[in-house]
Amino acid sequence: MIHFKNYAFDEERFLLSLSKGDTYKTDSFNIEKRSSNSYLTYSSTLLYKISEEFILENYAALIAKNIIIPNKK
Repeated sequence: MIHFKNYAFDEERFLLSLSKGDTYKTDSFNIEKRSSNSYLTYSSTLLYKISEEFILENYAALIAKNIIIPNKK
């Protein structure tokens, strides 16, 4: 668990979600193009910087998957 001011972030559930193909909003990514004589290959990498901003941008998806748990007040 990663603890923030208002949330606990379950890192294991997040990694499991990614392994199942889920994606989240992010401004950080890398796209690579390789060409061969007969075809093109593209690969992409999404980079997730886990922060309060990331949580707010992806709140609905993260809460639905129990990846974030609001702190009790």
